Amino acid sequence: MQPLDRAIYSSPAVANGRVFVGTYSYDQHAGSIMAFDAATGEQQWVHETGRIHASAPSVGDGTLYINSGGLDNPDLVHAVDMASGAVQWTHEFAGGERIRSSPTVADGVVYASAEIGTDVQGETDVAVHALDADTGELLWSATINHAALEYSSPAVVDGTVYHHVVDECDGDTGLYAFDATTGETEWAVQAGSMTGSPTVVDGTLYHSTAGLHGGGVARDAATGEILWETARGRDATFGPAVADGTVYGTTADSGSAFALDVASGDLQWEFDSGEARGSPVVDADTVYVPSWGEERIYALDAADGTERWHVDLESRPYQPPAVVDGTLFVGDAARRGGLYAIAGQ
Repeated sequence: MQPLDRAIYSSPAVANGRVFVGTYSYDQHAGSIMAFDAATGEQQWVHETGRIHASAPSVGDGTLYINSGGLDNPDLVHAVDMASGAVQWTHEFAGGERIRSSPTVADGVVYASAEIGTDVQGETDVAVHALDADTGELLWSATINHAALEYSSPAVVDGTVYHHVVDECDGDTGLYAFDATTGETEWAVQAGSMTGSPTVVDGTLYHSTAGLHGGGVARDAATGEILWETARGRDATFGPAVADGTVYGTTADSGSAFALDVASGDLQWEFDSGEARGSPVVDADTVYVPSWGEERIYALDAADGTERWHVDLESRPYQPPAVVDGTLFVGDAARRGGLYAIAGQ
């Protein structure tokens, strides 16, 4: 483990031979983005941002896109050079907006969602913004009235931006599809207790649901129409992963990882992993599950859910690992946290 004396609340991002993590210092009450050599763990640079980072930096072409801000400062989106940590541009949104999740980068555009305070105390709207990835120039904004965020990032696939918010009027979740070029709404549906960021694969949108009947849902990505839904009877609070004809999810209540058939939603297997605090990560024929309850990372056989191995950490993993070329990178959320590089076994 590479000790940092800082807590890591975000999943790492790995690119160009470096590992990038968001950190928080309890001593300084401030946060930063840090870069490390992926092979040796040697620190390359640090960019102080002043906030807790609970979501991963987003990776573009040689550039990281991150959000920053604080209780007394407006939230910003920064473009940071991966090699040096130098800021290339900064975009400040008007109206004291709060950005809770990672921006999403696709086709030269950065998509960021933020809460906007209104004239009514305790009431917010949500705006989805599109920024030019090279300059930070605002291309368009789409506002969803009377809504709140749930720490999820937009999903951008085939020219459409998918995002969900909580309706402050009735507590249900609204799921929206916007044209990625213009910001016009393509469709919007009520999604009950949807949680986590959606995943879109081959024209189908998959998302998790929370509550006593939490589980997984598949929708037509072009219309939002439900194709199937499966209740697991547990609180599935993180976005699913989809690979090789299977949907993989995790639950918080009672704690498990599960696999569903991509076409029908039928349960293929379930593994008692303890409470999870992040989505599963699939690499080749292995599923990696961050277990908050067990303070470890599980490696499961993707086909049948049997345990291949696990590694115990010094504290609970707050987010899922990043997996690159068979190596896992995961952060430690303890007060004197650190960064692990774990070779797959």
